[in-house]
Amino acid sequence: RLLRGQSPSSIRRTPVGETVIPTVSIKAPEPVEDLSPASVGETAGPVRIYPYAISRDSLERVMRDLRLEAFTVNKPDRANMIIALRARTHDTRLQRIVQSTGLPVHTVKKSTTAQIRRLLQNVFNVVHGVDANEVDQTVRETEDGIRQAIEGSVVVELTPRPASLRRLQHRLASRHRVIAESVGSEPERHIVIYPHAYASIPDNEIL
Repeated sequence: RLLRGQSPSSIRRTPVGETVIPTVSIKAPEPVEDLSPASVGETAGPVRIYPYAISRDSLERVMRDLRLEAFTVNKPDRANMIIALRARTHDTRLQRIVQSTGLPVHTVKKSTTAQIRRLLQNVFNVVHGVDANEVDQTVRETEDGIRQAIEGSVVVELTPRPASLRRLQHRLASRHRVIAESVGSEPERHIVIYPHAYASIPDNEIL
């Protein structure tokens, strides 16, 4: 019933008897915006990042270490995206910036290099030890598969990939709130994407 977008029927038991709880439909969550650099602002060239309430030095150090095509800016109207401290996301100033610019906001719990590194690796689809062209190809195939699954309400099987790239595919599926499952045995193990209508349960992250 969950996979069909319905709540499971159940029975409530009390000292005075039993009550059958009827099945109701569950509205699938809306897909979230793709947060990959290619979609930020739909612009070519390096990604411009506006840091809010986090260490600019730490952010720039991590960007250098990861060799990202990105740099920080000191004004939000020059940026493609915002990285903010999670505890400050409700600041009135930040809310005004988001409303006026429409920029996507990524958050870290603490302004440490470890957390900033983890965030940037996810946002920029960094996969160590894998050729950048293969990563780009994997991202394009996965996003096309997600789009096809959502728009056509069909199950989509992707090309077999190594575990490191399947982890990336799972992250991409999570951004769109669709279910992604790894099936098969190596070296043919691959991702299967299920339609958005089925995404009322958490993603399967089994690799």
